[in-house]
Amino acid sequence: MKDGIVGMYVHQHWPYHHPYAARTWRLEDWRGYAAGLRALGYNALLIWPVIETMPVPLLPSDRENLEKLSKVIDLLHEQLDMRVYLALCPNVVAYDEVASRASFGQRFFYCDRRVNPADRQAVEEMLRRREEVLKPLCKADGIAIIDSDPGGYPGSTNEEFIGLLVAHRALFDRLRPGIELIYWMHAGWEAYCRFYQTGRFEFGTEAEFSEALTLLKARNPEPWGLANGLHCAQVLGVAERVILFSYGAIEGEPSFPLTNFGGEGAYRAGNQPGPRGVMGNAQTHCIQLPNTFAFARGAQGKPVGEADYVEFAER
Repeated sequence: MKDGIVGMYVHQHWPYHHPYAARTWRLEDWRGYAAGLRALGYNALLIWPVIETMPVPLLPSDRENLEKLSKVIDLLHEQLDMRVYLALCPNVVAYDEVASRASFGQRFFYCDRRVNPADRQAVEEMLRRREEVLKPLCKADGIAIIDSDPGGYPGSTNEEFIGLLVAHRALFDRLRPGIELIYWMHAGWEAYCRFYQTGRFEFGTEAEFSEALTLLKARNPEPWGLANGLHCAQVLGVAERVILFSYGAIEGEPSFPLTNFGGEGAYRAGNQPGPRGVMGNAQTHCIQLPNTFAFARGAQGKPVGEADYVEFAER
């Protein structure tokens, strides 16, 4: 993994206090955290801007967040030589009347709705909304669209989901040609659609993931990549596109905000063989330094014994 992606997912979903919740970070907080990651060997950030709960028209707090993240992208590129990816849900938008009652810092996922991917007019309206909101963030290297949690629609199919990805490919080309589309394989689109339909959750089957990836490969929305799904990608001959997302290895989510230390989980997750690299995540980033360190050491093939932790703590 010496030459691949070593990344961290910064999740702006959780609305608690500064400096613990990433959505409260100021530009200097981003600079300090990212510079620390860079010193450990990380070279990429994945950021969820949570545009899904932003109303139209945007509130001043939403505009401030987008402007801040635009500056974050610039500093990551220009000052730290890091790649920047964004996370996006496939078909989630705000109930504008409800979302507009709270600022970005206070808003949670009680104000969102799912767009029916079979409703062409509704999809086009969602894409118009997203195009305006994503303009300040168009310098991002890529955008990862997750297949679930949240995302889905009762009775929807993989074919409709891949149609959403291809529609976003066209949107990204309008924003800035060259933005990579990443299909984030998580619980599975059809699995989450069944969850919405029945209230019973089960992960998708290998056959369902294979079908979705086969459809995406046929549409070939270049440039595109994959987060997870290595086995399916190997079978279909596209393994070189895969970044391994080791979710929960550094810190579980949701979890009580206490520092995690001990065990080999974070190190082993960083050391797993993703063809393009690995991506970790945390919920409360500023207190998860031990596992953040261990993950990076694993990704770079370096040891992490007691002496290494002591040296890190004394820096």
